[in-house]
Amino acid sequence: MLIFAHRGISGHFPENTLMAFQAALDAQCKAIELDVYALQNQLVVIHDRQLARTTNGEGNLEDHTLESLSALDAGRGESVPTLWQVLQLVANKVVLNIELKGADTAELLIALLAKAQQELQLDLASIVVSSFNHRLLQQLRKLHSTLALGVLIAHRPLDNAAIASQLDACCLNCDRGFVDAELINDAHQRGIKVYVYTVNDAREARELAKIGVDGIFCNYPQEAQNWFAD
Repeated sequence: MLIFAHRGISGHFPENTLMAFQAALDAQCKAIELDVYALQNQLVVIHDRQLARTTNGEGNLEDHTLESLSALDAGRGESVPTLWQVLQLVANKVVLNIELKGADTAELLIALLAKAQQELQLDLASIVVSSFNHRLLQQLRKLHSTLALGVLIAHRPLDNAAIASQLDACCLNCDRGFVDAELINDAHQRGIKVYVYTVNDAREARELAKIGVDGIFCNYPQEAQNWFAD
């Protein structure tokens, strides 16, 4: 069972901050998930377009410059990091699931990953790029033939994991509310892994493991490591 530190160790630290990601490294997590938007031709790590929930700012992301965004407090004095800052911290140390939130993020990501390969010796085998925007995933596949893609869904498809096959994805990232053995078996027959979000309950995590789920996204990944210790 692969346990993704969901937005870092977001159960104990401000989500999507360098503090939360460093905590995941310190806890020897094997995987981290984060979210990115584009702002002034850079990728910034934040989940919501609206700033009020996770920072002391107001309004929407696009109302800010990079400079004004970086001046905001994202919790405990942390700032909203850029994806480049996160890559500098975690490159090749964990599996990194990058969720693209904005429709203008694909080309920026490909360029940034190429820079990371050159300057950080990033191994692209450690990167998974996911999105609910399936057209964006299609665009990514055209831009990069081998980048690992994750298809995010919040519904139970009529045709099981077919969409992941159609997009040449490596995994189907599903809401926990509808995952069942039929979906998992269909995905596995297609060579696709199934990851489930957001699982913060030990009993639920073990039940998902029993039906063959390959991984979970969890706000408490350090505790979750003990859920499967036996």
